[in-house]
Amino acid sequence: MQIKVPLCPRRVANGLSFRPEVTLRARSRYGDFVNIRFVLDTGADFTAVPVALAERQGIPFRRTNRGLARGLVGATEKYRDSLHVVIAGVAYDWPCDFLEAPSPGSPGGGTLQP
Repeated sequence: MQIKVPLCPRRVANGLSFRPEVTLRARSRYGDFVNIRFVLDTGADFTAVPVALAERQGIPFRRTNRGLARGLVGATEKYRDSLHVVIAGVAYDWPCDFLEAPSPGSPGGGTLQP
């Protein structure tokens, strides 16, 4: 199945940038589904969700499989678990890294945008 994903404008320092964004329905800890906006990154190894966003939306995850997520702008603590989403009426169980926002003084320090 192919789905066309529109490019959404985003204001950056030099003007506008366009990125593919989708809204997916993710299962919450209450058994219902919540809408979460994702930016598609074809170079990513796993889906990533900031811990703050998961907590705010009631997305369950375990803090037992702990590790370090590394990327272009540095590293941050992560918890590997699963994210349950529905796309076009089909349920999927994806491996997901739930990311802690790096502290301002850490390498790559800043904050993740939920």
